[in-house]
Amino acid sequence: MVFLKNLIKNDSFKEVLSGSFASFITKAIGILLNYFLIYYISNKIGVASVGFYNIILISLFLATILCTGGLNFAIIPLLHRFSSNKKGLYTKSISIIFVLLIITGILFYFLFPFISKPLNFDAYNPFTILLLIFLYVFMFFNIEYIRGNKKIIISESLRNITFPLMVLIGITFASSLFENGFNLILFSVFAATIITLLPSVFHAVKIAKKTPKSTSGVSKNTLLKTATPLMIMGLSSFSLSEASLFF
Repeated sequence: MVFLKNLIKNDSFKEVLSGSFASFITKAIGILLNYFLIYYISNKIGVASVGFYNIILISLFLATILCTGGLNFAIIPLLHRFSSNKKGLYTKSISIIFVLLIITGILFYFLFPFISKPLNFDAYNPFTILLLIFLYVFMFFNIEYIRGNKKIIISESLRNITFPLMVLIGITFASSLFENGFNLILFSVFAATIITLLPSVFHAVKIAKKTPKSTSGVSKNTLLKTATPLMIMGLSSFSLSEASLFF
């Protein structure tokens, strides 16, 4: 009993409990919202568009793993390690992601004729898909950075509520502009990514700027050494759970 009383009074325990509760609520809302979104897409546009929507999201998640070099997974432990230099960590991470995006973009452009048909992207310009990847990767990383700074309500609301809600609104209000359901889905995902990206960047930069100046440096080599094993684990997990959607 004494242990439980001390645990309840512990500030760290309260912080974990409040964060878990906030994450649970936002994820629960997000699950319901995504369920309704899938139902809405299947009834308004067609079942094929549901598959296309899922392929887009899975493709973007795979691109995020590759284009961040695993930093989307590593950013939380790195924030604990370099808690006194969050600004340096953010700027170095963004610079690494930018370089990886350029490399991935070049490879994607040359491989596009071979991978576009299985992904149903053959009707689109490769630069359109590349731009979506760029925007989505930055959005996803910023959300993870916000989450790593214990701003759970902000990060999970952007991820689980704002993004699917914007997709839903895009499909509803832009349906008269597109005859092709796939084009409508792509447009809505594009719009949702841009709208979600803006507040994610705002909050991430705001958090980074609040960090007091520190003499402890953050090397890109350290970031890559920490992130690369997590990227490999992420790709392994992806291949087991999601790769079947492409075949």
